[in-house]
Amino acid sequence: METVNEALNYDLAIEILQSMRVKTERTIDSAQTETERKEARALLKLYNMEEKILNGWDNDFSRQSVYDKVFRFYAPLVRSV
Repeated sequence: METVNEALNYDLAIEILQSMRVKTERTIDSAQTETERKEARALLKLYNMEEKILNGWDNDFSRQSVYDKVFRFYAPLVRSV
């Protein structure tokens, strides 16, 4: 049962990252300056990398770090939208 809960939590973390990516893509589309677009593209790369790590492309320590970051920093941003 614990393994199932862990898998569901990682799926939720991936969904949060996907929501952040969609929000960032909208920022790129509506950016007024090249600096804003550049910053948003950098965030987009970060979210893509973090999703790959959550999907197991790195070691368990990295995966746990990204998982913690998603729930600590990104989840409140997604919930407030």
